[in-house]
Amino acid sequence: MTVSGADWLSVSNGMISGTPTAAGTYNITVTVSKTGYNSDSQTLALKVYSSLGFNSIPGAHGLFAYAE
Repeated sequence: MTVSGADWLSVSNGMISGTPTAAGTYNITVTVSKTGYNSDSQTLALKVYSSLGFNSIPGAHGLFAYAE
């Protein structure tokens, strides 16, 4: 799994996490690939109003967000 669109995002153990460094709208692209299978990418707009962190939860169909 890879993620692009914000340098404060990282991927670890199949989860995307990060803490934004500035408010704004980020166009995030998540790409999932595995040898022998078709890869897929999804792009979403992530709006950050203040200091906000989030984690993706595979299979949860969305994002889990928390404010600091």
